[in-house]
Amino acid sequence: MKDKCVKDRHPKDRQPKDRQPKDEPQKRKPQNDKPVILVVGLTPCMARTMMFERFILGGVNRSESQAEYASGKGVNAVRAICTTNLAASFCLGLTGGDRTYAFLEALKNLGSAYESIDTYPNEIRLCTTIIDQATGVVTELVEEPPAVAKSVARSLLDSFDRIIDDVDAVLVIGSVPKGLGNWTYKLMIDMAREAGKLAVVDAAGAILTNALAARPHVVRINENELLSATGATVLPSNDAVINAMRAVANQTGGAVVVSRAERSTLVLELGRATEITPPEVDVVSGIGGGDVMSGVITSMLACGKPLVEAVVFAQACAADSATTTRSAHFSLNRAKRMVGKIVKRDVGQG
Repeated sequence: MKDKCVKDRHPKDRQPKDRQPKDEPQKRKPQNDKPVILVVGLTPCMARTMMFERFILGGVNRSESQAEYASGKGVNAVRAICTTNLAASFCLGLTGGDRTYAFLEALKNLGSAYESIDTYPNEIRLCTTIIDQATGVVTELVEEPPAVAKSVARSLLDSFDRIIDDVDAVLVIGSVPKGLGNWTYKLMIDMAREAGKLAVVDAAGAILTNALAARPHVVRINENELLSATGATVLPSNDAVINAMRAVANQTGGAVVVSRAERSTLVLELGRATEITPPEVDVVSGIGGGDVMSGVITSMLACGKPLVEAVVFAQACAADSATTTRSAHFSLNRAKRMVGKIVKRDVGQG
């Protein structure tokens, strides 16, 4: 597929393709021996990481080191897919303003194909991470994504419908800007399942709740997002978390993966729960670790790997990412070496 940036494209008046729903993901002949993953991330940003020997609140602070790069949950997942080199990625998202060129060039340099809906006069966000080296405290300054015109939803779904037959798996990740309905990911998962594609969701709140109704094959969320999805107020133990995961799995009929920051990750598949514990690392910044996990898990599953094996490798990649200053950046070689240090154990059968 060719790289393509769609600017001010008027959506075509056409009906979705007539597809017969398929219960299981269908295998497609891979291109260049790699499956293709469509990543949908609708809140892109340029990220700036600034290092300070000591950050003084209310004072004048001079940064000794800075880095700027494309980010946002969708791009973070794409970076993880490209870093592992197990699958090819196609990124579908929104762009706008003076940062568009740098943003799309970054995707191109990662090796990802892309298609973007231009939302001019909106501007791609600039989000800043402040790392205080003296205390180890990491502070995020996050711009909220600007609202988009309601017509963007039609253009977005039109693009998704056109691309879906040429990929093997779909990962919908992150939030959606105002102007797009909380049902956007639900419709995409519906379309993915009808096309026989693996569907993975990483979202929160009403967006996640609606997406669950479309029965994604895998739900990859954190503990707070699980609380929100199930209406629980507290999950004091592994058993409580697993019971909440079972409630989600009963709704989707699929697997559930719940990460818990620097603690263990829990996996529920076909009624069996597995706990996966990463090794201790010197954490610099854990930002983007969940996005790394979602990208790597989707890559591994698209390659036919078992879910627990996929989560183990994803956990290693996320753990190495936490040792770096840039969100969702990691060393593939270090991650591979870390796999052997990860502990997994069965914690229950439903």
